Amino acid sequence: MDREGVLKWLKIFSIGFIILYLLEILDLFFFGTMQITVESEQKFVANLIFSSEFTDLSSSILYIFLIILSFVYLTFSVFLLRLALKQNVENIRLSKMVLMVGLIFLAANFIKLFYLYMIDNSIVSIPPSIHSKFIEIIYNFSITPLFIAIMWLYISIVASTMIISGLIFGGVGLQWFLKLNTEFRKAKK
Repeated sequence: MDREGVLKWLKIFSIGFIILYLLEILDLFFFGTMQITVESEQKFVANLIFSSEFTDLSSSILYIFLIILSFVYLTFSVFLLRLALKQNVENIRLSKMVLMVGLIFLAANFIKLFYLYMIDNSIVSIPPSIHSKFIEIIYNFSITPLFIAIMWLYISIVASTMIISGLIFGGVGLQWFLKLNTEFRKAKK
């Protein structure tokens, strides 16, 4: 494993992450502007999420946290790109940073998936007849169009992709760090 290869793949991954998170932020904002049909009446998904007559406050706060997390991940991806473009970072420090990036992506996206799970299982009450989980309403095609379900699924797909990327980053960073550490010890003897 050489430095140029790691920097090249770090650039590719960070640009991919930036694109994924820009699309996710757009997805989260446009998701709220989509309309669903409830009791032959059109309602915005944002009204469903943020209206206290339909859901509890915790679902609204978790949705806001999802948006904030996406911006944090976008910022973190830009940091990764800047790290990949720097040429003066020493190898041992760069390997530790790649390892830490992997661990951060791994842990943070498990938290994000937990937020999604909590939102999915929040109860939505729409008088007079609907009293269901949020995920059941989103995936009920008599209420919501298929496109809205795909938009909601995209957020889970990004989080799962980032968990796999975190494992890759962590593995590459750890392997490179151990290789550099072994070479340093051999050179010291």
